[in-house]
Amino acid sequence: MNRTCRMSMVALLLAVFCLTAKVVTADEPPLISTDTIELLQTQLDEATQAKSSARKKLALRRVIRTCGDVLKENQAAANRYEMMGVLFSSQQKLIGLDNSPLNRRSFLETCRQLVTAPDEYAAIRLDADLLISQAELAQQGADTQTRAEALRPLVDRYRDTEVEGKVIRIAMLMALEFGDAGLIAYMRQVIAERFPGNLEMINFQRDKLAGQVFGAPFIGRFELSDGTPCLLYTSPSPRDRG
Repeated sequence: MNRTCRMSMVALLLAVFCLTAKVVTADEPPLISTDTIELLQTQLDEATQAKSSARKKLALRRVIRTCGDVLKENQAAANRYEMMGVLFSSQQKLIGLDNSPLNRRSFLETCRQLVTAPDEYAAIRLDADLLISQAELAQQGADTQTRAEALRPLVDRYRDTEVEGKVIRIAMLMALEFGDAGLIAYMRQVIAERFPGNLEMINFQRDKLAGQVFGAPFIGRFELSDGTPCLLYTSPSPRDRG
């Protein structure tokens, strides 16, 4: 194949690639503009500063309505969960002022949609996840043990996300509220495995588990006087937990 033929082939391949890229781009739904999301967040912040309850409710309903319109027009936008986060916060604040059945239903529906968000939106999704799981269990008349057990898969779901530590702390606080010794022990083990030596977690446990014996696990390696290598664990060690 001479040079002219090779150049023609390369040009043809590039043309096909560009055409394919344009088709893919054309098929991708547009994102909700950052300006729109930021504007509605600003309007939400301003709504909460209104001087009277009536003005707050009016302003919050306006934000909720606008969020709904934007989401309806951008149902497939990849960043729609950011807008849902604004809607979630607006509805949550409105319920604090007007806890009507209609407002609660709308809020729970937003929660159900928000919990489908991917892990990149974990921080936005978390509160909805907690609310929807506990609300549904409460409606079913679940006892505290069942509600406590539901926290375990929630903790697992947020592993390796930006809010993993926050989820663990929330789960521990709820375990203490439920008085579930099994879940408390499980959460202590999770902290030991996921956040060994983390000062924030150590102080959290000292504060919330006052009067209880707990470990601040640190795993280190040193040598005995005879040169024998040894691993050091503060209690509880993996052997103690077995």
